Amino acid sequence: MNHYDILVIGGGPGGMGAALRAAELGRKTALVERAELGGVCLNWGCIPTKALLKSAQVYHYCRTADAFGVTLGGEAKPDMARIVARSRGVSETMRKGVGFLLEKNKVDVLRGEARLAGEGRVIVADETVSADHIILATGARPREMSFMPIDHEHVLSSRDALVLDELPESMVVVGSGAIGCEFASFYAALGVRVTVVEYLPQLMPLEDEEVARTMERAFRKQRIAVMTSTTVKSVTVDGEGRCRVRIEGKKGSRPTRCFRPSASNPTSRGSGWRSWACVSNATRSRWTNTTAPMSRGSMPWATSCPDRRWPTSRRPKRCTA
Repeated sequence: MNHYDILVIGGGPGGMGAALRAAELGRKTALVERAELGGVCLNWGCIPTKALLKSAQVYHYCRTADAFGVTLGGEAKPDMARIVARSRGVSETMRKGVGFLLEKNKVDVLRGEARLAGEGRVIVADETVSADHIILATGARPREMSFMPIDHEHVLSSRDALVLDELPESMVVVGSGAIGCEFASFYAALGVRVTVVEYLPQLMPLEDEEVARTMERAFRKQRIAVMTSTTVKSVTVDGEGRCRVRIEGKKGSRPTRCFRPSASNPTSRGSGWRSWACVSNATRSRWTNTTAPMSRGSMPWATSCPDRRWPTSRRPKRCTA
């Protein structure tokens, strides 16, 4: 049985950073990943989304080139297949870079799904490995709503929206967080009629009011309809293959293709943590502010990957000079 000083479960930005730093400090380190290195952010989130937005920006520049004194021959048209192919290529290039960094720093990459098997032991693809310390960086996965089941054809997850092979005539984006606003902006820039439905009174409810107002102005320029204080009650598909979204708010139903930026459940569910963590301790950790369903107190040999939040006792003092 192979033994490591530190074993990291999850190859996303958090897990990759933890593994690289541990290796740099001289620890024998392994990283477990069941899918692509780089996690959701690199493969199905931040990076490919920004690549799509860049293509939309270039398309916008081509349409408005005359205003900049540039004359283009012919009409600029978006080719969705090539736009998506470029986006996937950007992710693949960066994923190879991640693999190179891990190999360069002598981090062993173990492929397969990991399950905690007891103190300091993890089962990876039917093989047991041990470690002095285990870091959980398992991230999150889409959470489906009972009233809006994702069928990957009409009701789409964020992953589906990244790889559409053709542009729909219209689209409803349920939720106006960062993910929803990015996709709304991208598809509207390519000519799709987009409506954003937000349950709370403010667009981008987690941001400051000033940011939300700026985003609303930008959406109006793109002719994106925004419906705040509106609840989605159900989504059905009619005989013509169009979604009918029943809402409760200022306006009535709107038939269209529906995309829902996915809420998230922690991926660590079902990874064996429940067998070893006390249920009463399976809460949000005050040290990490993470969604991993465990705290360090329940399993001293395993901890969740921290985010940018500083522990209260170690938060840097404000400079008064």
